[in-house]
Parts: sequence; structure tokens; C-alpha cells
Amino acid sequence: MAPAVLVFDLDGTLWDSRIFYAKAISLVGGGELSRSMQCLMDGVPVARLLREARISPPMFVRLVGQATNDLRLYPGVQNILHLEKARNIPMGVVTNLPRWIAKPMLDATSLSEFFGTVVDWGRCRVSKPSPRPLLQALEDLNISPSRSVWYVGDSVADGKTARAAEVSFAWASYGYGPDTLAEADGILKSFSDVLAL
Repeated sequence: MAPAVLVFDLDGTLWDSRIFYAKAISLVGGGELSRSMQCLMDGVPVARLLREARISPPMFVRLVGQATNDLRLYPGVQNILHLEKARNIPMGVVTNLPRWIAKPMLDATSLSEFFGTVVDWGRCRVSKPSPRPLLQALEDLNISPSRSVWYVGDSVADGKTARAAEVSFAWASYGYGPDTLAEADGILKSFSDVLAL
């Protein structure tokens, strides 16, 4: 049975963005690439690191436009999203990224067209694991929370968000999250496993 709706996290779920962020921060801020990567791996919010490197929103847009090789979609993302769109599955995004980061990246990767809603940090002013951003996305899509709604993400916070919103959680095990995550309803070894939800 097809899902009623698919909602996705961004970093570590649709794309591998760490090298892009780290290079941008090091290039503009002057720090070492390895230090920037370590901060990202330690969970320091990328918005904070970009601001500390004095990367303004207009500058970030320019950096995204130049990052054709460093901002990488996971294999199959475009094709799978095309297939789900053809099946008339409503899709959205819920991310802790602010709009000034999320929107240019969605546009640069040509993913914006697939999503009926994008709930970034600015929409609710609360972060995951609060269920409010996910519930806002479902309201935008005119869908009620149910087990046939899937939130796809790579982190413990994503799983807690899905639980609190009373929807199913698909763990993107290929992403940035932990080595194991016990509370997932489905485990994606690659993005193409979305088709089996």
C-alpha cells in the first residue's frame, strides 16, 4: 500500500552537504577544513558556523550556485522523487535549517518542484524533536497524522519528531545519524528504499 504522504529531512537524508558547508566556512572564514568538518560532525548547527564565518544570506546563495561538485544528492533522489510525484504522493520537507539556507539548496539541486510544503526553522520557531514543524507540514498538505504518513530522516531527533506527531518513521541509515536506531518503523539502506514504504 502506498504511503499517504512522504515528508523528508534534508541534511543527511536527501543530500550529503557536510563537505559543501565545511569548504564554504573554511574558504570565507579562513579556518581549517578539518576543523569545520569536525564541528559539523559534532552537531554544531550549520547556521551558527556560517554566521561565525561571516557568510551572509546573499553570499550563501552565491556559494551554493558555485557548489556543483560539493553539494551532492544521495544516489537516486531525483529519480525516486519523480516516481513518487507520478504516483501522486504528496511530499514535503521539515528541516531545522533556516529558510536562507534551505531554499537556495533546494533550488540549486532542482528539488523544490517536488514539495508541496517546506517547513524550515522560521515557520514555527521551534526545532525538532518538537512535533510542531511536522504537524505544520501535514496541515499545509491537508493531511491528518496517521501511520500511513512517513517522516524520513537520519537522526534520533527525526525519530522523536515522528513519534510525537504520531506518524511512521523511516530511518535513513545511510545518513549522518547513529549506527543503530531502534525505534524506526522502516530502515532505508539507500534512498531507493523509499519506494518500499
